[in-house]
Amino acid sequence: MSEQATLLRTLKILMLHNHHFGRSVHELARMCDDINPRTVYRYINTLRDVGFVSG
Repeated sequence: MSEQATLLRTLKILMLHNHHFGRSVHELARMCDDINPRTVYRYINTLRDVGFVSG
């Protein structure tokens, strides 16, 4: 996967996470072109590490 595609998915996860509280990781994965839920966890951890997502 290209770096641009990874960045776009990461930003989509950020937007969905911030606007749809209460969504499970599996729901977020389905909303992002059926990516693996583990990938969603990695994206959220990356966003948390840089301060975009809290706790």
